[in-house]
Amino acid sequence: ALHGNLLVFVCEDDLHSADVTLGGVPRRLTDTPGPARAPVFSPDGAHIAFTVAEDECEEVYVVHSKGGAAVKVTSAGAEYARVACWSPDGDSIVFVSSASAQFVDAQELWAVQIVYCDDGDDGDDDDDDDDDATASGDGRGDDKRQTKRSRSRSIVGASEPSRLRLGPANAASFRPGGTGRMLGRDA
Repeated sequence: ALHGNLLVFVCEDDLHSADVTLGGVPRRLTDTPGPARAPVFSPDGAHIAFTVAEDECEEVYVVHSKGGAAVKVTSAGAEYARVACWSPDGDSIVFVSSASAQFVDAQELWAVQIVYCDDGDDGDDDDDDDDDATASGDGRGDDKRQTKRSRSRSIVGASEPSRLRLGPANAASFRPGGTGRMLGRDA
């Protein structure tokens, strides 16, 4: 996965990162309970969602792009799970899963709402209430403040997964700007 100059890749079953312009020795980002797979950056590049193979199932985890403790955001116990995409506002993750399916190759799209904890100051010194509009990603706030604020938030968990009920699918993406979505299906 690539976001700006930061390349994140899987090596020796964990996520590692390297700056593509500076080079140097890659930095290990995770120490997961099983092999990490298929990293996907959040829209602002602050977090990375990925799959971890645990025993007989696969679950979705999230880690800060600078590394740290990975947070498990699903516990579906599915034989197959892959992150498809983040919502444009970074508040949810859409993933493909065989959860609740009779067959492992019967995959559907699911989503979890991310639970954030504010790690500190959002960089805005005045105490007006426009930060709530900015944090919600409704487009009324200043993009620079939104990015700065989201980079200062830690992910502490997620909601229970909800099936999107869009039928069988193996991929999903949102159109730039956040309107519309595209699904991938086996033909």
